[in-house]
Amino acid sequence: MARRFHPPSTTERSVSAVVILILVGIAAWLLVLQGDFPTDKYRADGAGSPGIAPRPMAATPLPLPDGALALSAPETFDSLTLSDKIDGRAELYLGNGFSSLRCRRFAPTGAAGDWIEACAYDMGNNRNAFAVFGTQRRADGVPEPALGPHAYATSQGLFFAHGRHYVEAIASRPDARSMAVVRAFASAFQADHPAGEAALDEASLFPAENADTGSMVLLGTNAFGSPDLDRVFTMRYDLGDAAVTAFLSRRTAPAQARTLADGWADTLLRYGAEARTPPPGIPGARALDVLGLYEVVFTVGPVLAGVHEAPSQAAAETIVMRMYRHLIARLDAGNAQPETDRNDPTEEKTP
Repeated sequence: MARRFHPPSTTERSVSAVVILILVGIAAWLLVLQGDFPTDKYRADGAGSPGIAPRPMAATPLPLPDGALALSAPETFDSLTLSDKIDGRAELYLGNGFSSLRCRRFAPTGAAGDWIEACAYDMGNNRNAFAVFGTQRRADGVPEPALGPHAYATSQGLFFAHGRHYVEAIASRPDARSMAVVRAFASAFQADHPAGEAALDEASLFPAENADTGSMVLLGTNAFGSPDLDRVFTMRYDLGDAAVTAFLSRRTAPAQARTLADGWADTLLRYGAEARTPPPGIPGARALDVLGLYEVVFTVGPVLAGVHEAPSQAAAETIVMRMYRHLIARLDAGNAQPETDRNDPTEEKTP
């Protein structure tokens, strides 16, 4: 039997009208939002992946060394995409002048399973490159003098600062053939990126006796956990029964060095350090006991210097007195140029 259809009631017609009005309102609101869509924030990478900035090809890819087969296309990353490549470590580079990163993956010819990845971080100048080189230094590294004074090798990689670049080339396993290709890449990179002399003159401000010259590190920011201390070089000294870390930082003027020295000492006092008698004969020096470790800070002209967390007061004073005499000898002739007045001799041109 055929069903009978009744016309909609007044209530049904009213509800339908309200629903239609709501839908029209939503559609109008979406049109307004679409017109104000922030396309610069939500960009696609490839086939419409939202929220990831594109990765353009590097203008000059890293060199493919002799005896190597490319495994993938070269990559490049900027400050917006660096964390896509090295999530969790990007802040170190971004805080030290990072400009760009180029990477390339290859393998020894005939051994595609033994991959090698090379990455070159453009840090803007040689000081920034040395800062990340020192901070990233691996404990098992062995100096690699063929690549310069700031280079070392591990069982499966090479790491070096060269001009404005910090470079890593790491093999998938400790294999002699792969490491030969890694070294070929490093040589090709340096040939493609002439950088002049890579000397950092702060090295000459540290006294040489008992110094581990390969231990020099540049703390670009937040030295010793202090946001006020930057551009601080450290060097380790071996006194036989004690290891002492010395530090120095060349500032723009003597007054700035003095302010930073007093600020650092006052900060330690606020956090519970106890003042100690400073080494004799060093004007304005301040010594502190920080939970059994000894901190000494002083200035010579525009240079802030001292020792950090020395294991004993005697060890701290031994290195501090050497540093003071050495700085007086080095700077007495009036050659202490402020940090901002010195040119960077290793400014290579960006490829």
